[in-house]
Amino acid sequence: MSLVRLLDFSQLAKGLGVWEDFSDGGKSEEDWIKAYFEISDLPKYISWEEFEKKGYYVVPLPEPYEFKPAFRWYYEGRTCDTFDTLNPKLGTDKAHELGTYSGKIEFASEDLKQHTPDDKERPPVPHYIPSWEGHSSELAKKYPLQ
Repeated sequence: MSLVRLLDFSQLAKGLGVWEDFSDGGKSEEDWIKAYFEISDLPKYISWEEFEKKGYYVVPLPEPYEFKPAFRWYYEGRTCDTFDTLNPKLGTDKAHELGTYSGKIEFASEDLKQHTPDDKERPPVPHYIPSWEGHSSELAKKYPLQ
């Protein structure tokens, strides 16, 4: 087995003559870290010098903090009180239901049945699709280590 050498993208970019575009004017890793630090909310809580010395920042929980396990609201029959931006029923009289057509857990997707009934890649009922290079392929017999 040969060792795979990791590609240094900065050297590749220099070799291709696109280093300035790749590095946004020659920024180093440290410059990138500081740039992302500056556009985040972290400067409100910790200085760059403190952050650089410590290497991390633990975001405190908001006060008062209320623990909300996912889907407990559904189990208890309450309206959704967790962060679920994809639930179209939030803020409606059906906010106590899941964001599915039936409002319940669906083992066969009614959405997929309605919108893509003949799609072989996304069938309404989940099932196993073997990978082209998975354990049951010819390649797996030749290269068993995955």
